Amino acid sequence: TRLELRTRGGTSVRGDMVDAAPEWVLVREPRGALVLIGKQAMLWVHRTDPLTRPCSARQRRTLASVYRQWARDRVEVRLLLADGSEITGRLSAAFADHLEVAGADQGIFSVPYEAVELARRWSDQVAQVR
Repeated sequence: TRLELRTRGGTSVRGDMVDAAPEWVLVREPRGALVLIGKQAMLWVHRTDPLTRPCSARQRRTLASVYRQWARDRVEVRLLLADGSEITGRLSAAFADHLEVAGADQGIFSVPYEAVELARRWSDQVAQVR
């Protein structure tokens, strides 16, 4: 399903919905990046066509569980934060209320989920929400 989403901070995300649950949506952008947006960061979602498949059968998956999977995969992410700043690095851990990103030479950033507008990972790191 093709959609456009706007975050509370005003960022637009366009692409195809890969998966969704009540707490989050995963979108593949036209250039292949995967974008994870938590419900707390969404302002609105607009579908440009009807749902072609139901949302994930894993609807009980939480936002934290998706981040945990990404941390296990040791993916590079770029976090866009609520204040407009960005953190880029390797997702190293995901806990009940925050995640940790290891920056190249910048140490480890601990970021509460509420502060994350969206998380983007690159397409060369094949992702499936399990």
